Amino acid sequence: MEQKPNNQDKNKASVDLIRHSKATYATYDRITMSDNPSQPFDHRDQIFPDLSPEGVELAKKSAKEFLKTLDPNKDELFFVSSNEVRALETAEIYHNEATMRRFIISKPEHSRSSISDKYLNGDIRMVNALSINFKNSIANNLLNPQSSRRQINFEALDPKEVETYKNLQEEIDKDNKGSFAANFLAYGDLVKKEIPEFETAEDLYNRNFKELIRFFKFAEKKAESSTPERQLRILAFSHENQLLVALNKYFDEHGINNCEILHVESSDEGIKAKFRGKESIIEGNALQINSVVMEKIKTEKQKVRFRKG
Repeated sequence: MEQKPNNQDKNKASVDLIRHSKATYATYDRITMSDNPSQPFDHRDQIFPDLSPEGVELAKKSAKEFLKTLDPNKDELFFVSSNEVRALETAEIYHNEATMRRFIISKPEHSRSSISDKYLNGDIRMVNALSINFKNSIANNLLNPQSSRRQINFEALDPKEVETYKNLQEEIDKDNKGSFAANFLAYGDLVKKEIPEFETAEDLYNRNFKELIRFFKFAEKKAESSTPERQLRILAFSHENQLLVALNKYFDEHGINNCEILHVESSDEGIKAKFRGKESIIEGNALQINSVVMEKIKTEKQKVRFRKG
């Protein structure tokens, strides 16, 4: 008798969300010193490369340590990234290490990134859900520690804008938390009140969350077409900005270091995340549960209509 395929035997997918390595943020410097210092970030116009020498070394070391934990005979890799150079560069360093270790690497049909095509052979797929896309470069600069704030060409701005930015800077520096992540969480609402286009950590979490769920569905679909007997591992290179709320909410953590990993995988309970030795079922599972419940309600209604008929 022919055995029916078991759903548990299907290839499963997992996503490793990796924060980019240490960078110079040269593109941001160019923007804030330009004739339009508050302009939004444009991923098509970036300075390449952007990782600092220390960042390159950290990424190489971290790639070796991470890939040692995987098995080239069992794990198939797919690389995706934010649209920012520092994330794409970090992804490429991991990609090079994986190639050297003879992993099977699935190449994207389209990278969706001119930078990936031009400098990285199109090996890295750009994903919007992993990107920040700042809408006001000065606003984000205000949240840096005082020691790492970029210079701003205030002469190019309207006096009222200058006053707004300087008042915000003064307010933040009354109790500067010492890191971008801490200031982002503490003062995001304050900045948004004065600069409406600014996106808080909560805004980024809400904007990217549904995208993350869709991205995970894409991962699961891709896993089904991966090489038999292999597990698909998607290495996703991103930023701390949109992860801060989730890290705080699910793990009681308030930041993620350069090249540190948030692991996400399918489980019987839903979508499970792992970080710093802790595990949590992320909220995306609630969407799946609601979907199942609504489907059951719909089925029951159909049964009632059938009986009435």
